[in-house]
Amino acid sequence: MTKNRKSFYALLGIPPKHKLDEKSDWASRTFDPEHKYVTSPIFRNPFIFGGLRIIVALYILITTIIFLEEYVSQGNGDSYLSYFTNLTYIGLCAYFFASGVQTICYALRWRRNGAGAGYPLQQSWPRFLQALHVILYSTVITFPFIVTIVYWALLGGPHVWETTWSSWNAVSVHILNAFFAACELVFTNSPPVPWITLPVTILLLGSYLGVAYITYETQGFYTYSFLDPSEDGSGKLLPAYVIGIAVGQCILFTVVHFIAVLRQKLAAKYKRVIVLDESRKAKRRKGKARGGKAKAKDAEEGEEREGLGEPEGLGEDVGGVDGEGRRSKEEEDDDDAYIDIDENEWEPVQHPNSSRPEMAERERDLERGEGAGVRTSAGSSSSPRKTTSRS
Repeated sequence: MTKNRKSFYALLGIPPKHKLDEKSDWASRTFDPEHKYVTSPIFRNPFIFGGLRIIVALYILITTIIFLEEYVSQGNGDSYLSYFTNLTYIGLCAYFFASGVQTICYALRWRRNGAGAGYPLQQSWPRFLQALHVILYSTVITFPFIVTIVYWALLGGPHVWETTWSSWNAVSVHILNAFFAACELVFTNSPPVPWITLPVTILLLGSYLGVAYITYETQGFYTYSFLDPSEDGSGKLLPAYVIGIAVGQCILFTVVHFIAVLRQKLAAKYKRVIVLDESRKAKRRKGKARGGKAKAKDAEEGEEREGLGEPEGLGEDVGGVDGEGRRSKEEEDDDDAYIDIDENEWEPVQHPNSSRPEMAERERDLERGEGAGVRTSAGSSSSPRKTTSRS
């Protein structure tokens, strides 16, 4: 037998397309049904959370513009996008703007409709953009750490602190970038990065090698000295650097994934996540629990009857609760059929819930003394006892 293979979208957590007439659970056909990408276990108000994301995005945008202007003023503007550090920084800016706008949209709907109101990326955007959002998130919480580790291990030194400008650049691009990524990892409800995005991130890292060597061929320099295969550069150690960065990405990806798993468990434990249809789910759990107890009781009574040699079916409960702990419709209808007879006035009193035509007919029968179960002795002067008729 062949196993059903999941599509790339499904591995990213994106539901398949559903036809309008197809019956399916809402959560199974909705991207991010628990609104994890736009909520935080720390900031319960989504306006605050969205505002912080926008502030981070604005800071990254402003520093990017200033640093780009410096590149251009020095005649190096055409090489700005050749650096993996700058590409990663722009990716951070794009993600925080996108996630901040989505969070603000969610907050506006949350104010009108309460938690679980949804947001545009979840409800109306195409699956392709949802997939890109998940992939961008996977790069945002991994690449900045790679940049910071590689820079301070291989490239950075005392020279970066020589001027105020270079110090600010080093702090913004090679320290705060990792700090922003760590905040996104810890202070949001975003789900763990899907494993399918690990080879995607490795592919992106490998693709950057092409950018670096195209830059050398067109502009005559290596963006990073360890990418230089000559003796003046890394030489024979170049493959080791490349493989080491790839292995480091795999290790970092795994660590980040399980940090998110731990954060999710803690958020659920302390009730810092949204639970959709909480009352409905609670009722279902209670119903199943009652149904389970009823089934267990029936099983015990069945075993007792077998031990006593009672006939099959003896002692079975007629009506009562069904397998899910609910009263059957037939029993509820039977309850409506009860009519109480007042002992002193011999007048039938209709049950408040009984308004069906057969109830009226039963009342007329009782008034004529023909109701089932009413028996009087000939010549008896005593009042008839209270009886109950079950239709």
